[in-house]
Amino acid sequence: MSEIVNECEELQLAKSGSVAVKPEARPVTESNLPKVFLPADGRNMSDVASQVGRIMGPKKTWFLKGDVAVEVREVQITKEVRTNVFHPLSAAEVITAIEDHLLTGRGSKGEDGEVVFARRSMSREIATALLASPQFKRQLPRIDRILDVPVPSCPPSPPPRLNQPVVGRIASDSIRAVERRLTLPPTTTTNQQSARPS
Repeated sequence: MSEIVNECEELQLAKSGSVAVKPEARPVTESNLPKVFLPADGRNMSDVASQVGRIMGPKKTWFLKGDVAVEVREVQITKEVRTNVFHPLSAAEVITAIEDHLLTGRGSKGEDGEVVFARRSMSREIATALLASPQFKRQLPRIDRILDVPVPSCPPSPPPRLNQPVVGRIASDSIRAVERRLTLPPTTTTNQQSARPS
């Protein structure tokens, strides 16, 4: 019931114009997010970095450009022009941005003596160590450039397709086939060329 009251209050404030409230996407329910225990006694930072890397790598939202973890973001350059850029992740951003993809926390003993996952945001120190960790970086997909224009590809026939890599003997055969397709027929002299005065 209190959620409904809070939602109504936010809507009232937004309608009155006193506060600009942008509607947010609903957070993902906790049950389907993976849980990562933060470093503590018996849990090294490298274990945490490896686990976070295994979760974040396949999502392809964070990448490794050179030796820096980056995110691809859209930036408005002018009123009409928008483009994608590499945005290096900072420790302050990682603290909350990672919580969209996984839950961080510590283990605490419950009333029955079992270890219970207690949610807790990572500290800036842990976020800095995560971004610097080779165990985390090696799990992220590498990225070199952003190509935000359509890339032409050859039609599927006639073979070979130029947009598929080929190896070994097939490669040399493919190169010869391409050279044959690109070779222009020999030019023949026409009556007009021979009739020209020198």
